[in-house]
Amino acid sequence: MSTYVGTIPGRYCGDRMVCISYEHCDVWSATGLDLTLFTVVQGSWGEWGSWTSCSRTCGRGIMYRQRKCDNPKPRNAPECKESGPEYDAVSCNTNVSAWCWISCLISYRYSPYLDCVV
Repeated sequence: MSTYVGTIPGRYCGDRMVCISYEHCDVWSATGLDLTLFTVVQGSWGEWGSWTSCSRTCGRGIMYRQRKCDNPKPRNAPECKESGPEYDAVSCNTNVSAWCWISCLISYRYSPYLDCVV
């Protein structure tokens, strides 16, 4: 089985370029095509979503939130123009009570696969 990696007609192939044939790309304005199809829209990050609940109810865990590149969503551009992560994470349950630790150890006795990380 072989995979063709070259240009494909109609495919975006560079800044303000579109593939005309299997051999080459050309400047959009020289194609005679409806240029509104090729408008470049640089994406930007949207708002952060809500934090997830803590990954542990007893002991240290993590919470995370996500944002998407949809403000606006990129079109004919590879990715968000702004740098920065898609995910943000923080530690949670960092102040573990003695009761939590003891409860975890008691549970561990009955389920040795339980992870008592505090």
